[in-house]
Amino acid sequence: MLPDLVTLLLVRLGVDALIAVAFWAQMRRYPAIRGPGWWSLGAALSIVGTLGLMSRVGGAGVMASALAGMTLLGANVCAWLGLRAYLGMPMPWRSVAALVATETLVLLILGANGDVPSRHQLVYALSSMVLAMLVLRDLHQQRPSRPTPELRVLFGITLVELLAVTVVVASVIIRGRSLDNVAAAFLLVFLLLKVVRVMTYSALVSLRLRQEVEQTRQAVTDREAELRALVENLAAGVIVFRPDQSTVSANAAARHFMGWTDQDTGDAGATNWRYLLREDGQRMPLHEVPFERVLATGQAVANVVVGIRTGADESVRWALC
Repeated sequence: MLPDLVTLLLVRLGVDALIAVAFWAQMRRYPAIRGPGWWSLGAALSIVGTLGLMSRVGGAGVMASALAGMTLLGANVCAWLGLRAYLGMPMPWRSVAALVATETLVLLILGANGDVPSRHQLVYALSSMVLAMLVLRDLHQQRPSRPTPELRVLFGITLVELLAVTVVVASVIIRGRSLDNVAAAFLLVFLLLKVVRVMTYSALVSLRLRQEVEQTRQAVTDREAELRALVENLAAGVIVFRPDQSTVSANAAARHFMGWTDQDTGDAGATNWRYLLREDGQRMPLHEVPFERVLATGQAVANVVVGIRTGADESVRWALC
């Protein structure tokens, strides 16, 4: 047994409120991701439209039904615009204006010819079909370049939604059934589809975050590779030390100067970096050693001539630090 229409509208009202708050929070937290703002606005419009439907069930006039239909159309349009914004597609303002103007004109004509709620519902169903087809078109255009599972799920949801609306419209037009008789089942199906759609939208936001993290990681990796290549090809010798004076890396000029192979960076212990010589050949005091001065002061050291004993024969090589 299906829940009554008022109960379903109340459930929809609560679901839309949660959706509006959730996507508003995502919009504030991730402003660079386009889409959540539109989805939050669509949920807010859906709340207004649902309140209009509830007032209509409570006995409000024909204008309540017309305004509810227009507001719900706006909610669906916002969901579509949010998807296009997320995908980086241009905003179809002409199509939106044409769709809204057409529905407004039809609703005005229907309102002037009497209060028949089923006609307003039928117009909303037809406009939903048009929007579903537009969403399917956009998703189909993205398939060659972005075959992500999230977009495939969204395509399937939209296709099911389109088929459901088509069945309802065909039942009303061909079999002559009243929309009031199928409104509860129609609303329940769309409520379930909305929940799945919102979960898919959230998954799309998570996907975009993962993509941005991966792009940032790749950019850092590329930058590090560029810096390593730059240092490796410098004419000046560059040796990178750890705090314990073990060497991390040395470029080609430094390896050539120290007599190291391409695989050797001096960690074998052949070089005592604390035992350096002054220009006069005397041993340099520990507090004058450039390495120790950098650790102690945190300041760069420049224009210091040092003698370095290296190799098995401890031959002295002179360098300008």
